[in-house]
Parts: sequence; C-alpha cells; structure tokens
Amino acid sequence: MIWPAILSFFACSEPNKTFDLPSLPQLPEKVKKQEPPRMEPAKPQYAAIALVGEVRGEIEPCGCPTLPFGGFVRRENYLKELRSIVPTFHLDAGEMLLKGFSTISHFDAKPRAEVLVELSEKVGVDAWTVGPSDISALGLDVLQGISHPKPISATWVDQDGKWLFQPATIIEKQGIRLGVIGLSAQISSPKLREKIQYLPPEQAVTKALKTLPDELDLIVALGSVHDAEAKQLARQKPQLAAILTTRGASYTQIAASDDDLSTPVVIEAPERGRYVQTVYVRLGGPANFPLYQAPSDQLWRDWIQFKQTKNVPEKMEAQFENVGKGRNLMYAELVALNKSYDGKSEVDEEIENFKQKSIARATEKSKELPPLETQPYASASTCHGCHSKQFAQWTYSSHAKAWQSLLSRKEQNNPECIACHSTGYGEPGGFGELTQLNIRKFKAVQCESCHGPMAGHPADKRVQPTPITIETCTGCHDSANSPNFEFAKYLQKAGCKE
Repeated sequence: MIWPAILSFFACSEPNKTFDLPSLPQLPEKVKKQEPPRMEPAKPQYAAIALVGEVRGEIEPCGCPTLPFGGFVRRENYLKELRSIVPTFHLDAGEMLLKGFSTISHFDAKPRAEVLVELSEKVGVDAWTVGPSDISALGLDVLQGISHPKPISATWVDQDGKWLFQPATIIEKQGIRLGVIGLSAQISSPKLREKIQYLPPEQAVTKALKTLPDELDLIVALGSVHDAEAKQLARQKPQLAAILTTRGASYTQIAASDDDLSTPVVIEAPERGRYVQTVYVRLGGPANFPLYQAPSDQLWRDWIQFKQTKNVPEKMEAQFENVGKGRNLMYAELVALNKSYDGKSEVDEEIENFKQKSIARATEKSKELPPLETQPYASASTCHGCHSKQFAQWTYSSHAKAWQSLLSRKEQNNPECIACHSTGYGEPGGFGELTQLNIRKFKAVQCESCHGPMAGHPADKRVQPTPITIETCTGCHDSANSPNFEFAKYLQKAGCKE
C-alpha cells in the first residue's frame, strides 16, 4: 500500500506531471531438470546396499561427547530389519581393523583385528576392500589368507604386476548379481611399498572389469580412495554405476561428478561404523548405467513403509515405472545406529569374550617390567607432593573427572572405554586388573597420561617428563570423541599449567 500513497501525494502536488515506475528485473527462464537417457529396459528389481567404511577397530557404540552410535550389535539388528524389506548387499570400504593409536592398541591390536574379521563375517559383510591400516593391523600374509569376508583389491599388485588380492567379486542375492571392484588407497609405508605396487584407479578398474562376466545387474567400485581420486575416476566415466568410498574430507552424502548424469555417483560412508549408508536401488537398466537419484525422497520413504507390509500400492509402482523404465534409480539414507537398535544379537557372545580377554591381556601386560629406558607408573598421588599447585588445578579439569564419566554411563568395567579414562592401562608397570586398589591409583587422566611414566622422579635424574605433542592427545581425542579438538586450546584446558 506504500506505492499508491506516494503516487497520490505527487499527483496532488503536481497534477500535470507524470511519473515512471521503476522497472523490475526480468525473471530467469525456468531451467528444465536434466534427466538421463533411457536404455534398453530390464525387468525391475529392488535391492539395498548397506555401506560402512573406516570402522577403525570400533566394536561397540562410539562417541563420548554425543549419544554413542554404532557397534556390531546395533549393526546386526539394523541389517536384520533391512534384509526383511529387500535383498541387501553389505559392503565395507576398508580401514576396518586398526583402532586409534591409544595405549590399548599396543597390546590389543592383533586380537582386536582378528575379532573384527569374525564380527564382520557374523553380521554378513559380503565384500571388503582392504586398506593400508588393515595391512598394519594383521600383515599382508595373514590378510591374504582370510576367506570370509573375502578381502579384495584391484589397485594393489606385486613387483611382477600380479594382483595381491582378488581384484573383484560377484555377490548374488535372490537372483540379483552385483559386481564389486576393490580400490585400495596408496600405501604410505616405504617398507610396504617394496612389496605392494599401486595401480591408478582408472587402470585398475579397466583391468578388473575384464574379470567380470557380462550377466550382472549392477557394477560398483568399493574402497578407501581419496576424494580427488574418486571424483576423477567418476569423470573418466568407466563402466561403473557408483563409486562407494570412505568419508574422506567431508560428510557429503552423495557427490555427483560435475552434475553429469552419465557419470557414476560417489557415495561416501561416515567413519567408525556409527552410521550405515543405506542405498536403495531399483534396477531397470544396464549393469554399468549410473544410478539416478529419483523419484522424490518422500516417495521412496513411503515405498519403504509399504514394502515392510508387503503391500505396495499399484499406483506407487506405476510412479516408479514411469521414472525408472530403462534406468537404475536410487535413494540414499544415512542411518544412525542409535539405541533403537539395541537388543539381543548373534554377536553378543563374541564381543563379551573379547572384552574379558582384553582385560586379562591388560592385566598380564601391567605385570611386565618396563624396558630399561622406561619407568613404571607412579600415579598422581606421588606427583602432588612436589607439584601441589598443578595438582590442585588439575582436580578442576575434565581430565580429573574422566573416570566419573564412565561411572555415570556404567561403563567402568568396559575395556573399550577404560584406556582413555584412566592412566597407563595395559602398559608395563601400569593399570591392569580392575581391583579397587588399582582403580583408586590409576583412575582418571592423570599427570603420566600426558608426561609419561615417572616412577623414581625426581631422585633419579634420568627420569624426565616426555614433551607433550599433538600425537600425545589424539590417541583419545580423535574425530569421534573430540570432533572440535584443537591442540593449543585443549592443552590449556588440561589445567595443570602455571
């Protein structure tokens, strides 16, 4: 109503004068959404790909600052639900076996890796592309001997150019045949590079495709390749429907290459097994034809609900047919493995056995004598005699309350948590058996968690504190447990500075 009032004012003041209204900018032409071509129609089939990657040795729900997500129990319960809806292919993009470099990894690395393989087989991982950290956990020879889940890699070859692992595998579920090509990341260790040569992804895919039969319903690449390599591979337009990879530098759910619908989509899985990237597909085109994100997310969600009741309306199927004839359709849903998937599981016994053996290993390790250049642990009760001011400041820090946080979550007997909430766990001369005496002595993140074992100090002049580096902290303050970690900022929070 402002413009008429202004015009009326000027019209009254100067009745013979005319005024031009300001011209509005021209609206842009409506751009029609690009759609992929239709290929030779095939009989439509529905399935799901359940993708994980960078599990990093996590067996149970992970994430201290949030409601912990993940774990094999929840994953198995979710997959059981998913498999009741559609045929499900469960894929692991690699970096599965090795936990972060905290104190627990020193004595538990190999047993943990072995139980990770067992649990992955138990929950039904159909294909697993080995990553560099998997080699560090078990070694090349051991990995090559694993049969379930069968490790694959088309990018790793020996000095003679022969594949070190099966380059690809074929998985069949209820008549649907999926071809999976493994793409492992480049090895950084100079010593391992003497044994493991690297084929660029495009070259590896080209070679691996020749090993696959023609009668497939979908072909995907799977592995822990870097973001730039995945996008470059997509731009090179190999005969792939999708590239399934680990999280890389971002949590981008789906990153299509240059919006070109003729290239395979890149689908990423978040780390630590806290989520399952679930990709529902409707196959109606050739195996190497890229997955097309259509129809609407809401229509897919409605379809999933009806599919659970085994009663999808004909009208809804007609909508999918209208879009999907001669095409491969997809819908991706990131599923958080939260408390709703708790409950009894077929992996309960394996996990409990591992935890009990882990405590036993830590107990035995703590009884060992430290190396000559290393001292046993003295505990903070010894330090505060000379460093009373620093000790007083420490008592107000989060480090001092670390054990209390375990008590509040009733996880004080869980070896998966103890290492980062106590001092010297599983270390020679440190914390092992969970007795009340040991707990009183070693509970919480004390001085020696950061400064190293200090028994004999200050009488023994050879015993000096270890300099604190970023590696000192990131064994526990990793991306899952400290997503906002900044070394300088957190160092100040430790609370024991002058």
